[in-house]
Amino acid sequence: MTLVVLTEIVLGLWLATALLYQIAAEIALSQILSGAPEKRAAPLPSATILTSLDEGIPRLEENLRRLCETGAPVIAGAESGSEALAVAQRVHERVPAGRLRIVSGSGLAGSNRKVATLIPMMPEASGEIVIFTDADIGVPVGYREAVLSPFADSEVGMVTCPYRSVGGASVAARIDAMLTNASFLPSVALAARFEGVRFALGATMAIRRTVLDQIGGLEPLLEVLADDWSLAERTRRAGHRIVLSPILLDHHVGEPGWAALWQRHLRWARTMRALRPSGYAGTIVAHGLAPALGLAMLDGGATGVGALAAWLLVRAGGVLLNARRTGCHTLEILLLPLTDLFSLALYVGGLCGRSVRWGGSRLRVGPGGAILARV
Repeated sequence: MTLVVLTEIVLGLWLATALLYQIAAEIALSQILSGAPEKRAAPLPSATILTSLDEGIPRLEENLRRLCETGAPVIAGAESGSEALAVAQRVHERVPAGRLRIVSGSGLAGSNRKVATLIPMMPEASGEIVIFTDADIGVPVGYREAVLSPFADSEVGMVTCPYRSVGGASVAARIDAMLTNASFLPSVALAARFEGVRFALGATMAIRRTVLDQIGGLEPLLEVLADDWSLAERTRRAGHRIVLSPILLDHHVGEPGWAALWQRHLRWARTMRALRPSGYAGTIVAHGLAPALGLAMLDGGATGVGALAAWLLVRAGGVLLNARRTGCHTLEILLLPLTDLFSLALYVGGLCGRSVRWGGSRLRVGPGGAILARV
């Protein structure tokens, strides 16, 4: 057996696995998004929403206003003198009294600035459930009910929500959205179907106040990059169940530009590698464009062309299956090959190095997602 033949066999098995993965992931996503949030006759538990505001967040005012329309009290934290604080104050003037409270200041010392901002807000929170949500998230009608209904089950300690990215007009923004909607989101759905919900997504994390107290509050997350993952892991190890609500949130990515796009997704890739090294390495099976291109270059005949065509058709078909819900448009479908190449580059980048850029800081990430140092 020649080296070329052996390479073709390996690439063929890789491609076949990637095709099966793609089909299974899009079907899992379709099943999750087709589900309806649970409706309970019992009253919803009381809850407070906490959100940490930062500079440069797309649609910040709209997102904050929509949170205030959910019916649950909202606490927003922002740096003193920041534009984000000014936005929060404008929203405060336009919503009913008592709907929004603002906590301003510099926050606590800690490498995770989001957690450092949230901790001083906790004394202001009331109710049985605390809902943490990112400020770049737009919530739909029915958000409060979808997030709180699962807590009727006493075994549920945390509820999280999937999200789709809503991009701008530039190619970079559209690829940014596709990296989430056509790759990350289906993989989350597949993991939830086959492993159960062992994670939380920072877009929304709702947790019982008693559970949060049991696992030590937010303070242990001050030097952890993946605070969402760590909070879910602590909840699960404490014996509580995590639920993925079928409601889909909007993550507004704005117009990041290529450099910001690369840095943000590279941070996620290297963080996931630090959290689950073997699991991250195994996600190579999802990158089907690489073996398809390899086969096309090794065999320019019907076999190579057919392999590449099979990947492109299955990939586009899977994305189209959920396009109505994820908001994918024709242009994004045409950008799938470029998206997949970018995703493969990010995967390789995630394997190399441990430093990441977050906000204005460069951090070094260690095992378990711990922030080792500023570099």
